[in-house]
Amino acid sequence: VEELGLRAAQPDETREADAPLILVVEDNVDMNEFIAATLRPYYRVASARNGREGLDKALALHPDLVLTDVMMPLMDGEDMVKALRDQAVTRDLPIVMLTARADDELRVRLFALGVQDYLGKPFSTDELLARIGGLVASRRRTVAELGRSAERLRRLAQVVEKIAAVRDLAGLMEIVRHAVRELTGADGITLVLRENGNCHYADEDAIGPLWKGQRCPLESCISGWTMLNREAAVIEDIYVDPRIPYAAYRPTFVKSLSMVPIGREHPVGAIGCYWAERHRASVDELELQQALADAMSVGLANLDLYRAMDAARLAAEQVAAVLTEAQQLAGIGNWTWDIASGRHHWSAEIYRIYGRDPALPAAVYSEVKQYFTEESWSHLAETVEQALAQGLAYECDAEVRRPDGGHRWITARGEATRDAAGKVVSLHGTVQDITARKLAEEQIRSLNAGLEQRVVERTAELSAANQELDSFAYATSHDLKVPLVSLQGMAGLLAEECSHQLDEQGRHYVERIVA
Repeated sequence: VEELGLRAAQPDETREADAPLILVVEDNVDMNEFIAATLRPYYRVASARNGREGLDKALALHPDLVLTDVMMPLMDGEDMVKALRDQAVTRDLPIVMLTARADDELRVRLFALGVQDYLGKPFSTDELLARIGGLVASRRRTVAELGRSAERLRRLAQVVEKIAAVRDLAGLMEIVRHAVRELTGADGITLVLRENGNCHYADEDAIGPLWKGQRCPLESCISGWTMLNREAAVIEDIYVDPRIPYAAYRPTFVKSLSMVPIGREHPVGAIGCYWAERHRASVDELELQQALADAMSVGLANLDLYRAMDAARLAAEQVAAVLTEAQQLAGIGNWTWDIASGRHHWSAEIYRIYGRDPALPAAVYSEVKQYFTEESWSHLAETVEQALAQGLAYECDAEVRRPDGGHRWITARGEATRDAAGKVVSLHGTVQDITARKLAEEQIRSLNAGLEQRVVERTAELSAANQELDSFAYATSHDLKVPLVSLQGMAGLLAEECSHQLDEQGRHYVERIVA
């Protein structure tokens, strides 16, 4: 008792402001004060007189350890432990039980609840301090390690975020090489890429030169072994491992290394970590190195994707340019109408045909009416309504009335798209400028009308000329007929009366005249 009194009376001179906090829960006032006095030279101490007060203080103060009695009023130690284990913030809080009861059943029950240690009364203060010290130190190491792990995870998350945003290989390697060196604590790192059966040491960050820019066959180095076997390699002493090309390592500082593949299923490279002193990479170091390699694998895949997207975008732009040019040459524009959202899309050629400002959005259905004459809109609207109601395709000509007062003619075509239930959900189609065709048709009609009129007029002229010719022929025939009759009469008379006086040739001429 005198020893306890002396210890309790010792001043709290060694306690520091950041010393661990111990919560003592003990209903016996003297025992509570004795334990507190024992602990104060080494720890900060808070006290509670029963389990209910102990629970409240544990939740409010977040102590590093709870030292509690079992038998107490209001709430005993066992119920307090249950309540603490039900709270997320105190679920892993170290708890040491003090009790005069020595039965095994109680100890087993308390250990099952998550009590870390058990101390019977009476107890040695040295044993009490030793047990508490061990638990507090272990907890602090755990908390510190958790803090370091959390910081590494935070840093790893930052690296992954940067990798997701990078758009070029040089930027990706810069991010990864700094992160690997920083997070693993290695004296040097290399980034190795697989190229046509070779290992290309593409980049490095180290206390001394390694192999940046060099290439070697996959089968001749540890990075190639890692890729070919799709597994990590941890080598504490490089000079006793047959996979190491010793001649390449002798000029370097490297004594130990770890190598992990970039891409686990189909490795496209490897990341190496190197130490100047003998060092065997821990499980945590290797997992972190592999996590960064996995992130780089995703980054490399993203770069391939970005390149493919850029190529596809360029191809799409080229196709769009060709399509735009073709639409301009053909005077054809395309459009879409999503009925559910009401969204409309027009190609540039439709803007030109309708004379709409390209800075404006595509006109909605109700606005389109303003671009047509009343007669054309009536016919066009009827065909569109049929397409909406029945899903029928349509094609019709219409006269456009542009905002600048000009008029054009178009052929409007449209088709419906249905959903799985057969409901019309969108329309799409084309608008073709046929103004030139309409003008040509009008010109042809005008020419045909003029030609027909000219034919009628020419026919009349020919008819009049024929009549005049007939009159001339009749008069001429009459004028010629009189002397011919007289001549024929004279020839007949000559043939009758003087035939015997004529020779054969003369008779022949007379016969021809008579005939």
